[in-house]
Amino acid sequence: MGAKPTAWHVLFVEALKERRPPGFEVQAEVPLSSDPMRVDVLLLRREGGERRDAEARILSGLWPLVEKEALVDYKSPTRSFRAGDAFRRLSYGAQYQAEHVGRLAPRQLALVLAVPARTGELLEEVARLGCRLEPHSPGYERLLGLPWPAWVVVLAQVPEAQRDDLLRCVATGKIMGEALLWCAAHLFGPARELSMGQLEGYDELVGKMMASLTVEQRLAGLSPVERLAGLAPEEQYLALSDEVLRRLPESLIASLPEHIRERIRARLRQ
Repeated sequence: MGAKPTAWHVLFVEALKERRPPGFEVQAEVPLSSDPMRVDVLLLRREGGERRDAEARILSGLWPLVEKEALVDYKSPTRSFRAGDAFRRLSYGAQYQAEHVGRLAPRQLALVLAVPARTGELLEEVARLGCRLEPHSPGYERLLGLPWPAWVVVLAQVPEAQRDDLLRCVATGKIMGEALLWCAAHLFGPARELSMGQLEGYDELVGKMMASLTVEQRLAGLSPVERLAGLAPEEQYLALSDEVLRRLPESLIASLPEHIRERIRARLRQ
């Protein structure tokens, strides 16, 4: 809310959009007033439609908690909950309620905080608010003591996280299985509305994706020239196979910088 989104925020919103149940809209970066305050996600239950919350393919316990609308604040694996966050979110909830007081009763607006884990900072903030958390279901806790229904979703504790690669990804930052292809499509897809490369956390996210690949997968499709791009001339010798290294003249190896020479000889000794 109010801060520049990270790459993780974009993935979280896309996950909600793709896996929401029928009957919901998911809007991102929604201005709450004429001031530059923005909510991470606004959930809107469509009027007059049949409730089909059970068809959600992500966070199945969240959607039934929303009577009409919900403001969702997501804390990513790289931007954790900080002191004062809950107070700011409550002020945004009050602002949104004030903007829509004629059509929206407090009970119809849910405030949702989605966090990777249940931290000491979060519990201290709850105490400062004069509120308390009440367990509702695995991964979901009711925040009591506010004018609105408020919920804390601990993403890593949601049962789905044990079997859903995508939810595990936005909860823990671990990219594996189905989430790898999904993240690649949403990070590099031609239809991206945002310039992902400009977002905070983008390089780290891409690094996590690359780390999950095998060496063969990283190099697939690259030409020999592309595989050596960025390497200094002397470092390119390290890209040669052991078989080719054994054929190099000793005089050539001796002419290389010491750190390159030692690495080559260490490989040949193995």
